[in-house]
Amino acid sequence: MKSLCKTLKIYHMARAVIIDDEAKARGTISKLLQLNAPQIDVVGEAGNIPEAENLIENVRPQIVFLDIRIGNGLGFQLIESIRKISAKIIFILNPNESIFACFSKTYDL
Repeated sequence: MKSLCKTLKIYHMARAVIIDDEAKARGTISKLLQLNAPQIDVVGEAGNIPEAENLIENVRPQIVFLDIRIGNGLGFQLIESIRKISAKIIFILNPNESIFACFSKTYDL
């Protein structure tokens, strides 16, 4: 978290959204940002892909905290929506999950 907070300090004020299918995870990330990076304003949260697409389009955040796995889908499905608004992506990965497994499923490796 320390290195992430250091990275986020480049933003004087920034709008962010948190996209994760677990409400507890969204709450934890939001609380950590309030405590460690108060210049980041969490302006919305989404728990599934369709909600996330609407949120990104309507809020147009500068930063997207994006879970790699969202329910039965993958956060990678949202990359095109995020690219349209030029937001920065910070991926959220469950510590029990392999990043390679997520990429291999996405790209049929």
